[in-house]
Amino acid sequence: MRVDPEVVPRPRPDRRSAALHRAQVAVLARHAARRRPLTVVDVGSGRQCWGERLVAEFGGPVVGVDRDRGPRVRSGCEAVLARAEALPLADRSVDLVVMVQTAHHLADRRRAFAEAARVLRPDGALLVADAVGATWHELFPTALAAARRRMPDETEVRDEAASAGLCLAARGRLPLAPARRGSEIQVLVAAAVTHQIDTEIAAGLAALAADPERIYPGTVATLLVLGPAAVA
Repeated sequence: MRVDPEVVPRPRPDRRSAALHRAQVAVLARHAARRRPLTVVDVGSGRQCWGERLVAEFGGPVVGVDRDRGPRVRSGCEAVLARAEALPLADRSVDLVVMVQTAHHLADRRRAFAEAARVLRPDGALLVADAVGATWHELFPTALAAARRRMPDETEVRDEAASAGLCLAARGRLPLAPARRGSEIQVLVAAAVTHQIDTEIAAGLAALAADPERIYPGTVATLLVLGPAAVA
């Protein structure tokens, strides 16, 4: 089935995204070292790393790392083309590594966590949060099931992090963004690949067209705060 991008409704811009980003950064700050400035790495940032909000909160350099996006600087956030499994950063040079909606994309989570452990300072932290993030997924049951299968559970993350010398220090709750237009299309295409029936896709698209606000709701993910074993 051909997915027409224009069929998927575009969410109307408003203040919700800004409020969500403020709330997310506030949660991250509660689980970071109190001293300032802090050096922050956002793994899997794409082109939209939190940039100026992270700089404003932590006062130090912010580096967005993504494997599929070209290097660019956006809103005070330096973006680097690299893989989580091979961070181009010096040992013990980072205070906070953030992986939000990233772990399920990693080819080798153990290696990525080992890289996070390598670059973290002794009182640094790795923050991991992953979840299926919007109610509109429910309109595409086959895609929803596939997405859930990809998500690592807490036990997997803790075991893989432990192999890198990182232990659970705390848990939190992190609000996640609702899906946007590009993500919606990506899920629909992925659904077709997993043999989701055409009628299911058509019905889901019709429901979104009838109720565009359904795109907005996000979810709240469990945030795992992982630190070097000696200080966790």
